[in-house]
Amino acid sequence: MESAGSFVYTLTLTSNAPIISNVTVRCWTESNASTATAGEDFTAVDQTLTFAPNGATSHTCSIPILEDTKDEAQEQIRVRFRVIRGARLSTHSRVDLEIIDNDAPPTVSLTALGISIPESAGTYRNNVELSAASGKTVSVGYMTENGTAAAGQDYATAAGTLAFAPGETEKEFAVLISNDAIDEDAETFAIVLLDDADLSNATLGTTPRQTVTIREDASDTPPTPTLAAPAERIVEGGTYMFNIALGGANERERTYEVSFGAVGDTALSGTDYVATPNLQVTVAKGETSATFPVEILMDNDESELD
Repeated sequence: MESAGSFVYTLTLTSNAPIISNVTVRCWTESNASTATAGEDFTAVDQTLTFAPNGATSHTCSIPILEDTKDEAQEQIRVRFRVIRGARLSTHSRVDLEIIDNDAPPTVSLTALGISIPESAGTYRNNVELSAASGKTVSVGYMTENGTAAAGQDYATAAGTLAFAPGETEKEFAVLISNDAIDEDAETFAIVLLDDADLSNATLGTTPRQTVTIREDASDTPPTPTLAAPAERIVEGGTYMFNIALGGANERERTYEVSFGAVGDTALSGTDYVATPNLQVTVAKGETSATFPVEILMDNDESELD
């Protein structure tokens, strides 16, 4: 286990006759034959163990195991033994030690929330981060979702899989933003990290979803309103619907104030028609026209033309 701290191998000297001179054994780690990395996963050792006459008959070779926070595959350390003088090995001359990782996989998250960008930005680049470097390849899928913004109209759909090589902690992907000349409200879309088959060697963090707001450019021109009467001449006595028409697409709710006035003082408010004070006419988002009523009054002067 990675948390063990060290691996201790004990060598015991046995003999049927008294030992009259030192017995020396070399114990060392063989880095080029280990899948674990010296200095990262363990501390390399090269020790000489000496068994003296009338001395201890057991000595230990200790290999320090280094604890880290990296989620990684199981790794091996190769340890070799060789008698330098005075004896022979009764066991194998090498041992392969296995380090079992005890670290949880990293979490993967979007780095920012509540992003607001201008419509003219052209591209929105988003960062995805791991909470810690991993010793394994980490992958996660992502996609965009419509909010009030529409894919293909306000931005281009983005979807794919990000792969983090061992040691990498950050990746980036881009979403193309459409710049149009339509005067409209700010709109939103979402970027989502997916908990599906593409998610490997990681879990989703606390921010797997991000909302992006596309702000309207000040240079976009609103549609021009035009006022139209139901006919060139209308008959006294009755209510007529007048029309406000917009000269172009309408992507936000618009309210216009209508004021009344006589042309050449021929039609008078209160005598020939009813003027509604502070009349507000609203054209709904997506609509290009709206109507409002005007009451035309009846009088007894048959000769006048207002």
